[in-house]
Amino acid sequence: MVMRDWLDGLRLGMITGVLTVIGAEALAAVIAYFFGEVGVLRIESQHDPQNPASGRVMQKCGMQKLDYEEDLEYKGVMRHCIYYGIEKANV
Repeated sequence: MVMRDWLDGLRLGMITGVLTVIGAEALAAVIAYFFGEVGVLRIESQHDPQNPASGRVMQKCGMQKLDYEEDLEYKGVMRHCIYYGIEKANV
């Protein structure tokens, strides 16, 4: 997806374990805020496959697994990331 401007989409950066700590209620509140108050049209997030609980939290909030994965460097360590997304039109 090519974002024409920042309102087209938002990518949440998640660190291993963060989603399982804040939980689905907090992520749902973030999604509702950015769709309702800010007007973002699409939200994406990623997680390390070594922490599948974060993926389950995203699924619980209506996010769907995307056909996109990549390796990202975090604190000098390469981590594989699986992406999930949700569009305002589908909420």
